[in-house]
Amino acid sequence: MSGQQQLPSPLIFDNQIFDLAFHPSQNIIATGSITGQVFCHRYDIEFNQNILSVRPHRKSCRGLEFSHDGSALFSVSKDRSIQVIDLETSAILVNKSKAHEKPINCVSLLNENILATGDDEGYIKIWDTRTGNELMEYSDHQDFISNFAFRTDTKTLITTSGDGTLAVYDIRRPNLVAISDNQDDELLSVAIIKNDRKVVVGTQNGVINLFSWNEWSDCNDRFIGHPSSIDTIVKINEDLICTGSSDGIISEDLANMSTSVISTLNQSGETSTITAPSNNNNRTAEWDVKMEIEFFRSVMKHRPVGIHRHFHMVNVYRDFNANSKVKCTIPELWERFGSYFNLAKLEELDREFDEEADEDSAYVEFSLPMDEYEYYNLIEQNRGGRTKEPSRSPSNSSLESSPELEDNTPNKKRRTRTTTRKSDVVEFNSATTSTTTTKRGGRSRKASDAVATSSGTSKRGGRKKKQ
Repeated sequence: MSGQQQLPSPLIFDNQIFDLAFHPSQNIIATGSITGQVFCHRYDIEFNQNILSVRPHRKSCRGLEFSHDGSALFSVSKDRSIQVIDLETSAILVNKSKAHEKPINCVSLLNENILATGDDEGYIKIWDTRTGNELMEYSDHQDFISNFAFRTDTKTLITTSGDGTLAVYDIRRPNLVAISDNQDDELLSVAIIKNDRKVVVGTQNGVINLFSWNEWSDCNDRFIGHPSSIDTIVKINEDLICTGSSDGIISEDLANMSTSVISTLNQSGETSTITAPSNNNNRTAEWDVKMEIEFFRSVMKHRPVGIHRHFHMVNVYRDFNANSKVKCTIPELWERFGSYFNLAKLEELDREFDEEADEDSAYVEFSLPMDEYEYYNLIEQNRGGRTKEPSRSPSNSSLESSPELEDNTPNKKRRTRTTTRKSDVVEFNSATTSTTTTKRGGRSRKASDAVATSSGTSKRGGRKKKQ
């Protein structure tokens, strides 16, 4: 794409366009909108002419495909129907309602007489365009069918899905040929390149997956394509593909991926070029708006300032290169950062901020109460009860004079620690419940008796069980 090349005027629509298709032999483009309308425009350098405007669908039109000779237009919709529109008369030649049980998401004309459609539930149907009959149905995907690619000589259909898998079918047979491992990302577009030896797949995260023919389990390589989803891939020739993204950028990529000369066309029609030989250190990169935004986003996230600035710049380097088409080294990112900010002034401001924070960081050292009364008072406050000073019981004195406390062996020390805790709990329960009595059947029973009998309870399930 050259910036000086004359291009047709853009087509302006009132509603969102979901799909488009080019006529096989004329300068005609068909578009389908979210309202279910279908338009055809004849485009030229001087002017554009609207030659068809119909609304064959009650819901959004999701896919369009011209017939082999260009005389008719196939359209599929969220309303689950397949329509065939006559290009000259605008008449509806075929209206196949409820062609799928779920909304249809894509359509592809495989050859002169065979049509493929895929729906939101992962079902694929093969149709005979001469009779309108269904020839095959496949249901190996678990999510929406996003795109098709077809190899004519072997009758091989390749499908991509939102479930993250790529499937391979022979349309002459009812069974699946192969399916890839889950790629941990939605697969949105597909094309066959390199004389049917390679398959490129566009993903939701903007990465291009590269598969080798008959090696379908996993992709051989991955390449960063766009910062956003790659919604479509068009094969220009065996070594060149054109990718379109939800970020509004159209890119040309060399299919060998060893050297990427990318020409991008943004939504405003402006063209910028980024040259990035991946196997050569003499790389020149012209920064565009997308790269600037990604750089500032990474800097704001990791803030490479202060004593740990070099570690933060490593995170900037990783974050930026993960989302940018052109890779940059850490020295290049420092140079770019220094061109925007006064690094010395940033360091001075950071030091002043740290000194102010040190002055305001006074704190009180934490310590446990050493007085026994304060200890039990703190427990009562946390339990919401009243403060009571624990009474001294003979059990305390017996524990203090116990020979186990004077034994220096490690095992006995552990047992002593455990026994002391149990004794403290029993002593505390005795103290807090000694003034209460329970009347049952006219008899009074001291709470201390209840404490004495609690030792015979079962611990199963955390509940007490009477013996």
